[in-house]
Amino acid sequence: MPPSPQILEPSGEKYALIVGLDNFRDGNIPSLRYARNDAEAVRDFLLDPEFGKFKRENVHVLLDEEATLGDIRSQLVYWLGAKVREQDHVWIYFAGCGTTAMTDDRNREHTIMNYLIMHDTNPEDLAMSALALNQLEEWLDVVAAERLILIFDCGFSGFGKGRTFASNKTPSYEDYAFFSTFAKNSRRMAVIAAGPMESACEDNDAAHGLFTRILLQRLRMAVHTERDYDLTWEALQQFLAAEVSRQAELRGGAQTPVKVGGLPGHLPLFDDLPQPRPAAPAIESAPKHARVQQLLREAQQELYADNLYHARELLLEILELDANNRRALNGLRKLEEVLQQGDRETQIKQAFSEARRHWDERNYIEATRWYGRVLELDPTSESARVGIETCQSMLQKQEEENDGNGALSTPWPAMEKPLHAHALKMKGYDEFIWPYVGWWALVGVVWGLFGTHTENASTATTFITALKFGFFGGLIGLVHASAVYFYKLAELRLKAKKARKA
Repeated sequence: MPPSPQILEPSGEKYALIVGLDNFRDGNIPSLRYARNDAEAVRDFLLDPEFGKFKRENVHVLLDEEATLGDIRSQLVYWLGAKVREQDHVWIYFAGCGTTAMTDDRNREHTIMNYLIMHDTNPEDLAMSALALNQLEEWLDVVAAERLILIFDCGFSGFGKGRTFASNKTPSYEDYAFFSTFAKNSRRMAVIAAGPMESACEDNDAAHGLFTRILLQRLRMAVHTERDYDLTWEALQQFLAAEVSRQAELRGGAQTPVKVGGLPGHLPLFDDLPQPRPAAPAIESAPKHARVQQLLREAQQELYADNLYHARELLLEILELDANNRRALNGLRKLEEVLQQGDRETQIKQAFSEARRHWDERNYIEATRWYGRVLELDPTSESARVGIETCQSMLQKQEEENDGNGALSTPWPAMEKPLHAHALKMKGYDEFIWPYVGWWALVGVVWGLFGTHTENASTATTFITALKFGFFGGLIGLVHASAVYFYKLAELRLKAKKARKA
């Protein structure tokens, strides 16, 4: 038998934070049955000397009343944030309830938020007592790990079935738009047990969550299967999507796991370079075989360190020695895909840099062209669309100032793709507020002169009183103007956004 594979391990340490919640302090949140079992099973799996080989002191588990919002913050910020180095590897596993709710902040562009329900969560005040994923993202930013894996065995639909919680502010939400930004870089990846409109099921027969049971079974099978040494996260996700969906359908439900994030697909889940079996190779092929194995190990170490170009050189050298080496061929193919993606990201950053430089120089035509280049490379870039709209707005303002009558004398710069013409058209803040301030100041002066007039008041006293009331009236006008301005600004942006979608 070959030696057992290991979890992909950077040159540093491996850490894990595991959370399992069956019971909640507030009785309005329904209890679960097997989330705690799942957390304990994942803990045992990672500590297993046959697989995870995590050090016991590097695995922290929070169960039920231990998993409050404050405890989670302490573990992420003060334990992982302080202990983890850049070369380390972190797993974060959560089994419990999730939900989606509307926020109360209407000035935010996105008023829908995903939450993880903690033991001390108040269902009437999710914003202050549940773990919002944007808050989790801020806490994770202090964890300087090379690889950060997040696994959520819960759902966020808020339908109140399985591992989801239905709050009185839960909307119908059909995508995981936030997760795409949550797992935004190449060192972070998230796997969610259920799709946006689905619930995460529990398996009564196995006394586990359906997703976690299948996940652990697949990983255990891979440990003992020689052909699965090169199992990747992408291959694991494809298996989970098919098998979890099939078994959920047999139970009369619908559940398809979702993977989001940029963890490179060419990196294997297991170490696919075990020591060769003790054998008696031919004498003339022994040095060549040993050299190939050495180069494979060096290539994997370069992948761990993100030295992708050097890893490619090593893989090419392997193919010179053994043109049919399967691992080298597969690794080189996937590595080329990652390098092409990296080149694309570099081009996007360069185009953004050029657009901002031309913006600073007030060359809005060139800035528009460079923002258009960003959209060619990344059609989903909202920043580029906003940049184009802002440039068009500035160009229109320049044309109106030149013509004096608001008519455009020259057309928009030609581009390969049509641009949105719904630029924000609104006075500047300093121009907008003065009519409000002046009107309210006038009202204050009139009230000071007549509303507070007394028979024995001197002229000086009356004048000072009018000034005071005029000053306070001006402050009221400033507040009134600010509220109206920002409301109209948000309304215009919303209309522009709807127009883009149309």
